[in-house]
Amino acid sequence: MSPSGPIHILGAGLAGTFLARALHALGASPCVWDDPAFPSASRAAIGLVNPVTGIRLAKSWNWDAFFPAAHAAFAEISSATGLPCWHPLPIDRIFRTPEEAARGAAALADPARAAFLTPLPPGPVPAPHGGFRILGGGWFDTSVLPPALPSGCLRPQTADPARLEGTVIDCRGYPGTAALPLPWNPAKGETLTLRIPGWPEDRILLRGIFTVPLGGGLFRAGATYEWNDLTPSPTGAGRSEILESLTTMGARPGEILAHHAGIRPILRGSRPVCGPHPTLPGHFIFNGLGSKGALMAPLLARQLALQITSSLIP
Repeated sequence: MSPSGPIHILGAGLAGTFLARALHALGASPCVWDDPAFPSASRAAIGLVNPVTGIRLAKSWNWDAFFPAAHAAFAEISSATGLPCWHPLPIDRIFRTPEEAARGAAALADPARAAFLTPLPPGPVPAPHGGFRILGGGWFDTSVLPPALPSGCLRPQTADPARLEGTVIDCRGYPGTAALPLPWNPAKGETLTLRIPGWPEDRILLRGIFTVPLGGGLFRAGATYEWNDLTPSPTGAGRSEILESLTTMGARPGEILAHHAGIRPILRGSRPVCGPHPTLPGHFIFNGLGSKGALMAPLLARQLALQITSSLIP
């Protein structure tokens, strides 16, 4: 049975798009309110999916549930749009310090993480402290998000949630953090799309920043982390930081085609928020995906869609 009553989604980034698709699959016809001219962390994101990540080289939280759901959702989008969106690639992580190398040794000794790890192959990045290759990851092309929305659901403008009737789900990322007083710790991230002559296109390379091959000699490089300047615009400082990191990696940065910036909606503890608003009946929050939106959004969207539609079926 189809759910009754209007459903409004605020934001068409990773959270909003996957939620719209999940609701549509359950028979709902959501309206997605999103101004394409408004800055979006999802549109700026590299879309990296990495099973062993972060300073601690931890296995990504809930990977065994998140990744199969994400992989299936990526395949569904490619089938529906005719656009390839999931690009599986090994991730070569190069350690920068002896301390990082020690954490790498601990990861190799842990069966849960070692299952994804193999020796670091020869490459262009100096690796005096070693490193390893991470298998099972890749990147999701966020440029497919607009065509992945169900047909006819997009309203290309912003909306005031207080003026909307029916069910409202806030998926606006950083702009939506004001709707819920939680310990947010947002971080601005910047990336470059550029040419890097002679750089490997058969792997993702990580030494402080990532280089992600887009094909044809093009790469996305980044991302920076900045907690003080939370303006949505790219900066000269961010551009310089990425270019300096590339030079340290041994790359020769070429023509810069684009400079992107977005604000990651991060909660302290790096866990998402997904469920009913605590004080506003009929309102839901889907936020806090941080830098792992491509991995987490599909499963969380499906779970939230089931919760929303079950509450609306008469």
